[in-house]
Amino acid sequence: MADIKIGDEVRVLSNNSYHPHPEGGYKATVTKVGRKYATATFPATRKWLGREEQYERPVEFDMTTGIERDGHSSFGYRVRTLAQLEQDERRAAAMATLTAHHIAIDYGHRLTLEQIESLAEVVKTWDGTE
Repeated sequence: MADIKIGDEVRVLSNNSYHPHPEGGYKATVTKVGRKYATATFPATRKWLGREEQYERPVEFDMTTGIERDGHSSFGYRVRTLAQLEQDERRAAAMATLTAHHIAIDYGHRLTLEQIESLAEVVKTWDGTE
């Protein structure tokens, strides 16, 4: 994520289960890049006293982890690039294939995405789903 530039499109995902993000996250644009932190803004709606107001919501995030500055696992936001989201989807599809065949992967071994996908392809051949 360190190769982020001003104007790049990213997705902002919410960690808060009471205020979930839309499918695919909020579309945001990087507006500021520093040495450690970057800022992205996305359009949001504020409802107050029966009125709705549109505004730009800024999110300052750590460029190495994508976690909102001063955020934590229960609240706050995570920022992902489009390439990272695509990798997350590939990993989820491969893990779903393995889970469907009652295979659990221990993340302590740090398997790469390519290794997990290779395992999923092998498992698909077991029952002819490939």
